[in-house]
Amino acid sequence: MLLFHIVVNTCMIQVGLKAKNISVFLRAFFLLYIGSVLMGGILNAIGQYVKIGSLFLVFAILGYYLSLGIWNFLSKLQRWNSCHVRVKLIFQDQEVELDALIDTGNSLYDPVTDKPVSILTKEIGGRFLQEEVRSISLRTLTNAESFLPLICIDKLWILDGQNRCYEHVLFAIAEDEFSKNGMYKVILNPNLF
Repeated sequence: MLLFHIVVNTCMIQVGLKAKNISVFLRAFFLLYIGSVLMGGILNAIGQYVKIGSLFLVFAILGYYLSLGIWNFLSKLQRWNSCHVRVKLIFQDQEVELDALIDTGNSLYDPVTDKPVSILTKEIGGRFLQEEVRSISLRTLTNAESFLPLICIDKLWILDGQNRCYEHVLFAIAEDEFSKNGMYKVILNPNLF
């Protein structure tokens, strides 16, 4: 039975998803089993214990809340993975790897080249600030306007299993930290993709 579950499910994941690395495979394997439990029905799994009508109602309610909890966990996991990525920035002979946030609220564009502009913290952007392209005007949610130095990074790698590379990416350098806990140092413009 164990061999059947491992071999058949591995083949299904590889044929259906073509998982490129072990991390993607393990995530798919985990989600396959959670989906199987939900699709097969929690009541089906515990049905052998339900011989009395009132117990059926109790298990139905417990099954509902268990399914709801699993679904909420998977939704949060999906949202987290869809907006947080690991990136590698390459500028001349310098290279740095960081956590980044893909911010759908970032609609900053360079008015000269009409290219999307992402944002770096001053700590990271200061390393690359040898060649400032120009300044760019930024208006925040509080309607405050500031001018930020704009630089062009040679390469931006998105390290998400597909390892996508973007060349000559524009970044504005923020004066203040934009992550309270310092979790990420880059805010990516979603229009870059």
